[in-house]
Amino acid sequence: MHQYDGAGPEPLKRWLADRPNPDNPLLEASQAVARRLLEDPDMGRAWVELNRCGIGGLDLRAKVENAMRNAAYEVNAQTPGEIATQLDGVERLIHKLREAIEKSPLRANSGIPILLEHGDLSPVMLTFGWHAMSPSVDWLSQPFSVVEALEVALEMLSRHRSSEPARAVLRQKESPEIRSFVINLGWLICKEFGTYLPGTIARIANAVYEPITPMDKEAVKTILKASPEPYQRFKKGGAKAPNGGP
Repeated sequence: MHQYDGAGPEPLKRWLADRPNPDNPLLEASQAVARRLLEDPDMGRAWVELNRCGIGGLDLRAKVENAMRNAAYEVNAQTPGEIATQLDGVERLIHKLREAIEKSPLRANSGIPILLEHGDLSPVMLTFGWHAMSPSVDWLSQPFSVVEALEVALEMLSRHRSSEPARAVLRQKESPEIRSFVINLGWLICKEFGTYLPGTIARIANAVYEPITPMDKEAVKTILKASPEPYQRFKKGGAKAPNGGP
């Protein structure tokens, strides 16, 4: 559930003030984004609208960084169709391997002890088998099987698909990374708050990327209208359409 972190940009200002000496490149990059959001003179109107929608400074920084990462990836990424084909192939192979194990002579309800260790975490002892690890057996350690691991993999695959943001494969168009950023940020805001803020998104994009030709509300509307799912789903579900907002 979303928790509002306070009014407008103040939490973000405190976050910066509490970290005057960044000790790693990732934190330094995050602070650079935060300063752009705070110092751009056109962000004043954006903060008013964000505050009205319940989007606080720290939440905005996280969403902006997420959208920036997605945009940087997407300008060189495979197309959605190529990715879907690969994921379908992974799913087919998981089902095929699970079926093969269950039909094979590999013994059910038996396994070997394995000690799992990872860094500074406490080690965990498992009894690892192929399939059908009955809960009625008095196992000496937690039972787990290859088939169960494959079921977890299917669940992970399903979650990956459902959490994918709107894709923006726009390599042949002007400023593909900024266009992708607009779609990704719009998706993140709409997913959580059920509304579109094209004017505010334009101001944020200008603050973060400082394009030669600044974005405006109408440019963002055009990008969102032409974008793929999930925007169409949100329209059907009752969220404000991309031509709404400030």
